[in-house]
Amino acid sequence: MAGPSPVKTFKCTACGAPLSLHTLNQTISIACVSCGAVLDATNEHYEILCQYKKIPKFNPYLEIGSMGTLFGTKWMVVGYMIRSDETNVYFWDEYLLYNPQKGFRWLVEYQGHWSFVVTVKGNPLVDRVNGYAQYYNRKYKLFLVGQARVHAVVGEFYWKIEANEVADVRDYVCPPEMLSYEKSQGDIVWSLGQYVDREKIKEAFSPERFLGIPVGVAPHQPSPHEQTTHVSFQYLWRFVAFLFFFNILIIMWSPNKIVYRSFHNSTPEPVTTESFELGGGTDNVSFLLYAPVSNNWMSVEIDLINEQTGQTFELENGVEYYSGSDYDGAWSEGSQSSEEILSSVPGGRYHMVLKPSYSSNIYLNPSYQLTVSRGVAIWSNFWWITGLLSLIFAFVYLGKRQFEVSRWSTSDFSPYAGSDDDE
Repeated sequence: MAGPSPVKTFKCTACGAPLSLHTLNQTISIACVSCGAVLDATNEHYEILCQYKKIPKFNPYLEIGSMGTLFGTKWMVVGYMIRSDETNVYFWDEYLLYNPQKGFRWLVEYQGHWSFVVTVKGNPLVDRVNGYAQYYNRKYKLFLVGQARVHAVVGEFYWKIEANEVADVRDYVCPPEMLSYEKSQGDIVWSLGQYVDREKIKEAFSPERFLGIPVGVAPHQPSPHEQTTHVSFQYLWRFVAFLFFFNILIIMWSPNKIVYRSFHNSTPEPVTTESFELGGGTDNVSFLLYAPVSNNWMSVEIDLINEQTGQTFELENGVEYYSGSDYDGAWSEGSQSSEEILSSVPGGRYHMVLKPSYSSNIYLNPSYQLTVSRGVAIWSNFWWITGLLSLIFAFVYLGKRQFEVSRWSTSDFSPYAGSDDDE
């Protein structure tokens, strides 16, 4: 393993301020924090390459020369630059890291979000029509096309810096990674950035400044809802499948026994039926009403009376059916049959009191059939539970979607453009 790199100190040829070179054989340019001059580090006289006239007040989170261990490697911060987009609205900081064995890497910070960036070899496959770039079998979606301008530099750099250098940039994202293209001075560079939680930066470099709270959602920030949504969906479909097959077993075991069936002609007076037995313990009871109504309706009030206890269960069942034709052809709506179910009815001997009612235009003395069954299989509980679980999953999914909408809110290539979430 190589030992520590030798450090060379000298004075800025523009202002006389002390400067230090930590990467002697790697540095091409070195920038003075005092006067903004950029010097040629490959020239023994350290000739001035360019000079930034307006020097911003530097207040970096990571100081030049500070050391930190990140991803198992010890890095030194050797360079720092401030960049912005072409509108000078969005600014971000870039820190150049160096390790004698692994070379250079970048730490990029924007609004409290951090990325660890490495230059990649080769050119990714770019699909400009669909807005994708592919690198090592991963597809990255186009997020940004624009320019990046350098506003100030401090420290050492491995290329010859020009004042106010502008690069054409394109960013593609596939969280937690960002694939970036830069074209500057005729050179094209691709780099791959990995999102890094600010706590890892704090742990690695122990900065004196507070790193700040992240603002918004970074383009390649991993979604905290991704794993939750995936796990929720896995549990949802498995539990629904279990409920489905469990309900099938219940249907197979359900007695579904017809205990009473009768035909009646409607009369103004209530009709008292014959007695019938509801066997077993507590179970449900189905009342299936059929009436050959046409373009009208009919309903029957049913009082189910326990002859031993006098307990009465009340319900109403009705049917309606309409049909006809118009310019669109024949149509119909409603049904001539309807089922109502009473749950938790104790076993015993019962009879019913039936009170029919019907529309005024129905034919005289309409007939109807009533079938009473004991222990019928029902799907309502299955659908209620499935609906409730789906609603819970929907809330989880909406959280994930809203996170993605926020991620893409600053992109001109948002897949959510025009959705209600963007309003």
